[in-house]
Amino acid sequence: QGGRAGIVLPDGSLTGDGVKQRVRQKLLEECNLHTIIRLPNSVFQPYATVATNLLFFEKGKPTKDIWYYEHRMPEDYKAYNKTRPIRLEEFDPIKKWWTVRQAHRPEFEKVAWKVNIAEIIKIAKQNATVYWKRAEEGEQKVSQFKKEIDTINNKLKENKKPDAQRTLENNKSNLILQISEQEQIIKTSKQTGDTIYYAAFELDIKNPTKKEEDKNQEHSSKELMQVLAKSMEHSNKLLEQLKEAVK
Repeated sequence: QGGRAGIVLPDGSLTGDGVKQRVRQKLLEECNLHTIIRLPNSVFQPYATVATNLLFFEKGKPTKDIWYYEHRMPEDYKAYNKTRPIRLEEFDPIKKWWTVRQAHRPEFEKVAWKVNIAEIIKIAKQNATVYWKRAEEGEQKVSQFKKEIDTINNKLKENKKPDAQRTLENNKSNLILQISEQEQIIKTSKQTGDTIYYAAFELDIKNPTKKEEDKNQEHSSKELMQVLAKSMEHSNKLLEQLKEAVK
């Protein structure tokens, strides 16, 4: 209770189902996961190339809001490596942001954002409940159909008249068919509800400002044609070199 921790996790642990999903759910329900620092892919090169994250949390109360901060490499860096590793002073902006926790300030507006994960989970549960109730209704119908089949079986034992037997068997077959249909509805409804609900525990939430930046990086048709022409020119040169090599 009240314990604090910080851990390093790869991007793959922030998403996915199975054990990873259950761990994230337990973390969000039992701890206050207040901060996720998103690090670039190359922080741990040459030992690992995957993107990693720093997760900070306190035990004892569920998570309501998660602050995300995207650490960016210096402008003259294409990637971290053994000779140009991440430097301690690069965390100074994060330390500065940590105390104010604001996203609207100019120096933070493109790297920090807050997510109300509790609200996301609440809405997901409301949407999932529609399907879970449908599954429950299906289970109730199946239970009722099985009782009716038991009643028919008893009547089949008591009434040996051919016409009565045929009618009862037809009724029984129809009930068996309805049970099969309902079981499929139950299965699909449960899966849909679970998918909607557990998706709320995904933590791989991208920087919303990146969309605007990506828009700013769009190329015109003329620029795309120039890029394509350069690519084709390079390919043609390689082809000519290959032809010369095999003569």
